[in-house]
Amino acid sequence: MHASSMMAMQKFFDRYVSPILQSGAHISVLDVGGMDVNGSYRAMFSHPCVRYVATDMAFGPGVDHVQVDPYTLPFPGGSFDIVISGQTFEHCPRFWDLAVEMGRVLKQEGVMALICPSSGPIHRYPVDCYRFLPDSMAAVAEHAGLALLETEHGETPPWNDVVGIMKKPVLPGNGSRAAIEPSDYIRLLEFLHHLLVPRTYFEIGTNMGASLTLARCASIAVDPVASSQFDVLGRKSSLKYFAKTSDDFFATVDLGGEFSGLPVDLAFIDGFHSFDQVLRDFIHLEPYCAPETVICIHDVLPRTDSEADRDRRTSSWAGDVWKVVDILRQYRPHLRYACLDVAPTGIFLVTGFSSQVKTFDLESSIEQHMSRKFSSFEELKMNFQALSPEEFFANEAKEFFGKALRNENNTMLLQQASLDFHRALESSQQEKWSVDERNRLISQVNCYPLFPSTWRSLMKHLRENDRLSVYLTVANKNEPVFDDPVVGSELLLLLANVCQELGDVTSAIQAMEKAILSGADQAEHHMRLSRLYVRRKDQEKAVASARTAISLKDDVPGHHQHLGTLLFQAGDLDGAARSLERALELGGDAPDRHMLLSRIHTRKNDLEKAVASARTAVSLKDDVPGHHQHLGTLLLRTGDLEGAARSLERALELGGDAPDCHMKLSHVHARKNDLEKAVASARTAISLKDDVPGHHRHLGNLFVRMGDLAGARESLERALELDPADERSRAVLRQISPR
Repeated sequence: MHASSMMAMQKFFDRYVSPILQSGAHISVLDVGGMDVNGSYRAMFSHPCVRYVATDMAFGPGVDHVQVDPYTLPFPGGSFDIVISGQTFEHCPRFWDLAVEMGRVLKQEGVMALICPSSGPIHRYPVDCYRFLPDSMAAVAEHAGLALLETEHGETPPWNDVVGIMKKPVLPGNGSRAAIEPSDYIRLLEFLHHLLVPRTYFEIGTNMGASLTLARCASIAVDPVASSQFDVLGRKSSLKYFAKTSDDFFATVDLGGEFSGLPVDLAFIDGFHSFDQVLRDFIHLEPYCAPETVICIHDVLPRTDSEADRDRRTSSWAGDVWKVVDILRQYRPHLRYACLDVAPTGIFLVTGFSSQVKTFDLESSIEQHMSRKFSSFEELKMNFQALSPEEFFANEAKEFFGKALRNENNTMLLQQASLDFHRALESSQQEKWSVDERNRLISQVNCYPLFPSTWRSLMKHLRENDRLSVYLTVANKNEPVFDDPVVGSELLLLLANVCQELGDVTSAIQAMEKAILSGADQAEHHMRLSRLYVRRKDQEKAVASARTAISLKDDVPGHHQHLGTLLFQAGDLDGAARSLERALELGGDAPDRHMLLSRIHTRKNDLEKAVASARTAVSLKDDVPGHHQHLGTLLLRTGDLEGAARSLERALELGGDAPDCHMKLSHVHARKNDLEKAVASARTAISLKDDVPGHHRHLGNLFVRMGDLAGARESLERALELDPADERSRAVLRQISPR
């Protein structure tokens, strides 16, 4: 990494990154080709609000993730706020494919920075293919679907670096937080693409394009109203989109001809959610299928009556597609079927097609099943013999797919998808663990599992069964899972809980910071992080996190009270008062808040408001000794001696023998000139706590006023014994001592 590249990245950091960090926001940064070779950008991004991840083609200094494929990044789409790469594209034979992949993992409105040489000697690593000019950056941005913000052509030889800054635009209809987090069925489809390596992919019901993005082969999509919010072209060899109904498509288009005579290898039916339409789609598709073709039918496991209704009445809607399962089993008994219970509403897999397609009495079947009623989710699962993905890939997938398994690593992929967590959980339940049992558990979870339910079940089990140390070991050995968009933040929150319970506040803070970066960006999480910072005595960060929590959700009284407490401790009395007043505005009459506000007014020397707030707190909750003592102290300062006496006596009645409270009561009696009671209260205070010089001096002064010089000398000498520098006791002692 040469100096001019570091300077260019620093300029990008100052202009685009630093303002974000100054606002207190947390960001995630991906460095592609980020191995530390004579330096890297990592130190530049070493900020507590930055999660910095570096990938490269091999393990080495500073590498967090190794890319098995140079043109595939091991992260879900929309994972990073900022993607950077410097001195990498010249070594990448197909840099345009890598640019598309970098754009894929960039969040909506995220920024990408490329630094590439425009000149300089050949430096193979292992190859040196290109030099770049400013117009190159415009071409890269256009190919990757990004907006070019600026380019700069450096003047520092020998490399004369070109810098390109690009931004991922917000797509039509999409909010500030893109819907990029996949449901389990999308995860399943993604795995099927890896496992089956289809040559052709056909899809009915594209919607926003989440499923279509997964294909990397010749693809055809049919949907009359699709509005893609994803890069659906990606790395496909070809893509044809037909904006028409599936009935119109099959009536007017030769699907076999569109795929140049190849059969459909993988199909996904997710169109109109009625069983009769799905049956028509299946029948129309069947002639284009080969024995190894796999058809996936979505929405066969609705969870509720409303979700299973033929007419849409809820936001989450499967329709009556579930009726298709029994119909196909009745009319196509020779096919192989598997029903998978994946969120939200299941997937039905069909394969084993025959070249001899039998006729199908469609109208009779529709009429027969139209009035059929939904029973229950549990009954459907039982009737359909629905399996979890783990069970399916562990026991049935290899036989089910047969020759459709085109990936040479299919055995490894199946093992990865079906880790035997049932056995792991059983062994974790044993009261005593042997070393072998512990090692076996760790080895079983040392791979990256496919489905989030796997991690949820294992981690929650370890957490709930007090296997905290094992949880930490598993977490440390499986860091990549925390980048998962579905379960990453959830597992990090669990990890923060574990670390906190083990007393490791620093690790709990690190887990919470990562959880927030990975998606747990909610007020409650920032507030929890603030409380962890308090435990670490990091006042500044505690305040910053509390402010962030309140900016996200302003209507939680406890959050304002927490911030007010922090500001009070930091000496920001006006800010503390505003926070407490807002808490009271939201939360009604909470005595603790009134009392804290009273203490703030006391520090501001606004005794009238301090007394009013203290009286309100006491009226709401009369059994807190400290509240009465505080009010008594305030009344003493304002000269209301009778009120002060009543408050302090009530405090002592509730709280037993508190020496400070007895001493304050002694001062009240002294001000009232009731010296006998004053002495009695002072003696009680000293009997409870004998090592406070001021208490002995006060008692000595009382004795002087009563004419008990011997008692006065004894008390004053004790005060000097405890504090030889007590000049006030010494002066009184000189006055009363014989000359």
